[in-house]
Amino acid sequence: MFIALTPTVGIQMILVMLIAFLTRPFFTFDRMASLITVYISNPITLVPIYWLNYKVGALFIEGHVTRKELTRALRYNSFDEWWNAVETLFVNIGEPLIVGSLIVGTTCAALTYPVIRWLLRSAGSDTQSEQNTE
Repeated sequence: MFIALTPTVGIQMILVMLIAFLTRPFFTFDRMASLITVYISNPITLVPIYWLNYKVGALFIEGHVTRKELTRALRYNSFDEWWNAVETLFVNIGEPLIVGSLIVGTTCAALTYPVIRWLLRSAGSDTQSEQNTE
């Protein structure tokens, strides 16, 4: 969930797999649950999520970007345009978006973790009970 709410569109799945690999010696990491949650940020939800992150960050760091400017920065059709969007997000829009993403991402991850964990355990126990009855 945390990765889904950061301005890392286009590389979120790669980041999830990298984090899963790097943290493997320390704890178990449900890659499937993580890969599913990154789809919360998609072309339909991207602008509202980033706008919320930006506005939260702007409470702590001054920012003057309009929603229209943010929407324009997120339009791209090729790798070059994607790279320009990433550069715009981090350099021009930057600090308020990043700070807001860290706050919103951490908060949402902390709130959804118990729910996701319960769902995975419930699904796992249902699968195990089905296998035991067969």
